[in-house]
Amino acid sequence: MKLKKWRPAIPSPLSLLCPYCKRIPEIDYHINNKIWKLVVPKKFRLGVVCLRCFILLANKRKINWIPYLEKVFLSTDSVVIEFKIVSLWEVPKITKEKK
Repeated sequence: MKLKKWRPAIPSPLSLLCPYCKRIPEIDYHINNKIWKLVVPKKFRLGVVCLRCFILLANKRKINWIPYLEKVFLSTDSVVIEFKIVSLWEVPKITKEKK
């Protein structure tokens, strides 16, 4: 299924698979289009990239996506729930101490 125009927050049975993890995303999201184009390769831009894979791609490319996350949804078989983003922050990486 190829989309000509993106439709936000589709209930999960109608959703597309993430091309990276091959799963149907349960968490849908809106991110600023400029950031989307910087992070997601052109061949996947009209499809779905799950939030987890999007974060991995952005981090790999060292792109700060956090301030550009606009909306987050939980999609189930019959309902879509929109969450209000109150705050976002980066979790510091934990490094193992050398003995």
